[in-house]
Amino acid sequence: MNIILYGIAEETVRPLAERYGLRLCHSFEELLHGDRLLLQAPLDTCRQQLAFFERMTDFEERIDAVVAVSAEAAGAVRYCSQPGKFFTVGGDPEHLQYELERILKTQAGRLCAHGYDEIR
Repeated sequence: MNIILYGIAEETVRPLAERYGLRLCHSFEELLHGDRLLLQAPLDTCRQQLAFFERMTDFEERIDAVVAVSAEAAGAVRYCSQPGKFFTVGGDPEHLQYELERILKTQAGRLCAHGYDEIR
């Protein structure tokens, strides 16, 4: 499972990565090894966004989900994400880890459609 996390701080994600046996990375090439959470800082310039679009296209078969910290900050990322693989989460630190964990469980097939944990 490979998930791109856009605009989410490493210290927020590290506990979840450890809990689910995922590695943190900062380059698309590392997605080739699988089970990665790619941390992407916000893209400020058109040049950065274009380069990101190209990398997303190159690796689209390896990307299981894209999670952005807010809808307005993620316009460019949403544009290059495959339908059904894009998620936004609130920036509230209290709920951010909970939301990320729900997405991870869903992508791993450990959460049923009704929102209950499959494995308790």
